[in-house]
Amino acid sequence: MICHDEDKFIVKKEDGSEQVFYKMITFKSNLTNKDYIIYTDGKMNIYSSILIDDDISNMKLEKITNEDDIEEIKKALIQTKISIEKD
Repeated sequence: MICHDEDKFIVKKEDGSEQVFYKMITFKSNLTNKDYIIYTDGKMNIYSSILIDDDISNMKLEKITNEDDIEEIKKALIQTKISIEKD
């Protein structure tokens, strides 16, 4: 992964192409004891992954595959929506 700044990062795909993504939210779950990142491609697509190393220069993303992780992402998105509506 090639990174430019705290909120923007570039992922090198298996085919050698690169894609820019923008960090929206990072958080640690007390339930799963994992770090997560929710990010976008700058269009209408939102993605989520397990964040293996939150140091932007060494950041690694892992695919979310189990229901506990999915539920944690859902909770974070709902909480973010509530926070935005309050502001």
